[in-house]
Amino acid sequence: MTTNFFRRSSTSALIALAGAAMVLAGCAAQDSTAPVSVEPKIANASNRVDHEDLASWYEGQAAVNAAAAKRHQGYAATYRKNTSPSAGPDVHLALALHCENLARTYQQAADQNLALAKVHRELAAQAK
Repeated sequence: MTTNFFRRSSTSALIALAGAAMVLAGCAAQDSTAPVSVEPKIANASNRVDHEDLASWYEGQAAVNAAAAKRHQGYAATYRKNTSPSAGPDVHLALALHCENLARTYQQAADQNLALAKVHRELAAQAK
C-alpha cells in the first residue's frame, strides 16, 4: 500500500513538473526574429526615406514587445491568483515571477526600440 502511494505521488509530481515546463515554454515563446531585409537597410541608411523607414520598423518592433510585456503581466497575475493545492503556492509564485521578469524584459526592449526609432527620426530630419 505504501508503494502505491509513493508511485502515485511520483507520477503526480512528474505530471505537475511536465505541465510547468510546458507553461514556461509557452511563456517564453515569442517570435522576435528580425526579417532578413532589415540588416541591409541599417547598413545602407543614408537619406530621409531610409531613416523614416527604419524608424517605422523600430516602432513596429516596440509595439510587438509592448504587447508581449502586457501579455506576460496578465499571465503573472493569473499565476498569482491560482491557489491550486495540487502544485502548491511556491510553484505559482515562481511561475508568476518568471512571467513578470519576461514582462520587464519585453518592456525594456520596447523602450529601446522606441529610442532607436527616435534617433532615426532625428537622422531623417537632418538628411537630404
